[in-house]
Amino acid sequence: MAAAAAASSAPAGDSVPLVLVTGASGFVGSHCVRVLLAGGFRVRGTVRDPKDDAKTAPLRELEGASDRLELVAANLMKDDGWTEAVAGAMYVLHVASPFPITAPKHKDDLIRPAVDGTLRVLKAAAAEACVRRVVLTSSVASITEGRSPAELKDRTFSEEDWSDLESGRIAAYPESKTRAERAAWEFIKSGQPEGRGLELATINPSFIVGPMIRRSPCSSVEVVQNLMERKFSIIPDVNLWCVDVRDVAEAHVRAMVLPAAAGKRFLLSTREYGLQEMGVDLAAVYNPKGYSVPTAKASNWLIHVAGWFSATAAATVPRLGVHEKHNHAQAEAVLGVRWRDVKTAVAELAASGVALGLIQPPKGAAALECPPLGDVRTEGISVEDVPAAKES
Repeated sequence: MAAAAAASSAPAGDSVPLVLVTGASGFVGSHCVRVLLAGGFRVRGTVRDPKDDAKTAPLRELEGASDRLELVAANLMKDDGWTEAVAGAMYVLHVASPFPITAPKHKDDLIRPAVDGTLRVLKAAAAEACVRRVVLTSSVASITEGRSPAELKDRTFSEEDWSDLESGRIAAYPESKTRAERAAWEFIKSGQPEGRGLELATINPSFIVGPMIRRSPCSSVEVVQNLMERKFSIIPDVNLWCVDVRDVAEAHVRAMVLPAAAGKRFLLSTREYGLQEMGVDLAAVYNPKGYSVPTAKASNWLIHVAGWFSATAAATVPRLGVHEKHNHAQAEAVLGVRWRDVKTAVAELAASGVALGLIQPPKGAAALECPPLGDVRTEGISVEDVPAAKES
């Protein structure tokens, strides 16, 4: 806390390192902005429309934002604005990525924007001599997907693994994340100007939970929404590896600052959390408040039958009863990540989802408020820990 308190009063002059955050108003991006501001950095965030108060006001209200946060318009599918966005930045956190709420009509509608957008940001960063490192928000989806249930069962995944693009089993979203990350590493290896030396690190989080800073529709909210709104009365035997969004944001900044993080991928995955366990835990907190979260587990055969009639049910079939393992040792050893409790984080996601209008409470249920965001852990990664800042 001492580091964060000292950093919050840091001067906003040009000597303070500037960090560009793409997708600054998103679930992860907004938390990255919060961590950077707490660490004393100047932040330039890209958003679709800086004048959209509904999306930008929560960012402008963060501590330190009044004199160290700038919001600019930039579109991943257009070249316009990216040269200006990276100008003067020491680091880039490329968090923005398309994520469809519904499946695209053609997978290229998702894959091309992800790949082209990533390369657009990297090319702009490589062209700006003062940018030292880009941290790319990838996903566990670029590590574990495209495999049969037999290949997934009891297998331990790490940063050494890549999703299988040739199996015919991979969906559009994981393929987009895999191809975008591979394109990024290839650009760093052979696409940047000779002698440029731009560095890259990637963050590969699993299912992200935790409180929202602003109203941010995403897959995490959708899963919790299905439980909180009781969209089904029984829960499929599906298991998710989860991670707190605050751990994800802090890991981005650690991967940005720490010299040992350059050239590495980081799997962020705290623990496995079954959907039924999630339902039981949410029910314990919220059913006494008037909610009706389901807790009973559905038999696998029933989900198989339901898959003939429901695309949602069909999508869960390959994961029924599957328990995979994730090795997050590299994130602990290199980044010093200390994992928050995901059970608490899921409950916080539910509360903020209701408070922000993304989850509709049943009639007569108690109103819920956004939970406090808690402390930011900036030890060792504040602006004072950046070598260039010490040398200036």
